[in-house]
Amino acid sequence: MNPDSLIRILLLGFAHGSAIVASRAGLQVFAVLTWNWLNFSIASMVFLVTLLISRSWPTQKGIWVHGSVWGITGVALPSILIAFSLNHQSSGLTGVMIAMAPVITCVVAHYFLPDERLTLSKIVGISLSIVGVLIIAFKKETGLPGVSANNLTGLVASFLAVLLGSSSNVYARRFMQNFNVLHAASIRTFASAAAITPFFILSGNFDFLQISPSHYSPLIYALLIGTFSGNIIIFSIVKKYGATTASMAAYIIPIVAIILGMLTLKEEFTSSIALGTTLILLGVYFVLRKLTSKALG
Repeated sequence: MNPDSLIRILLLGFAHGSAIVASRAGLQVFAVLTWNWLNFSIASMVFLVTLLISRSWPTQKGIWVHGSVWGITGVALPSILIAFSLNHQSSGLTGVMIAMAPVITCVVAHYFLPDERLTLSKIVGISLSIVGVLIIAFKKETGLPGVSANNLTGLVASFLAVLLGSSSNVYARRFMQNFNVLHAASIRTFASAAAITPFFILSGNFDFLQISPSHYSPLIYALLIGTFSGNIIIFSIVKKYGATTASMAAYIIPIVAIILGMLTLKEEFTSSIALGTTLILLGVYFVLRKLTSKALG
């Protein structure tokens, strides 16, 4: 196994998994649009400073166009949906849904990437993962103590987020392989901030000015680790190893989110969630098992 690709996947999984937990903690105080606007606006400033320090600025028209599409569809919209889902279910359960990323990626890639076609193994994996999600949905699990789902709002929102995120990574693999990693990650964040700003202004949720400074800790963590570092890591993986390889972080994300969610937010990990998670991760294994011996070998 290629050590470089493995390290990047582990880092990406931890970054996104821990950022989900930080997001749920922060969303107990912040409104969804406020949280995301602050996240992307401050992260954009961090990227801007980084570009100025490195004396490197993206000038190609193509990278601005593709980077903006990748940002809006792969970050801005999924982030809003993930934040919305965290108001209805635990960070651990949201992490489990994000584990569906390789399954969705392989379906989308089948139609848009000639070198990543569906196989019998992938179809088996897709089927197992779907069954896992259905078990969680049927049991009305939320992962929150004493709370059962009255509807599928949280699951549907997180699934749509993964669908958009996975599709955008396939898009990046197809159109952005030759772009600079820092440039692409920066534009992705700039576009996300620009897309959310009008909706944030219309929402009128400016009460964050009255929030205690101590409540900003989860936000700072999420934007530095999840948004800034995560965007750089994920594009470096997509560019060098492919969209499906990037989605292997799905093995790590739910484990990190579940453990940290239980330790810091007292979330639950019930037998139904455990069974659903097992089937989803087993499905991911079948989807990626040839990849682990081919692309990373």
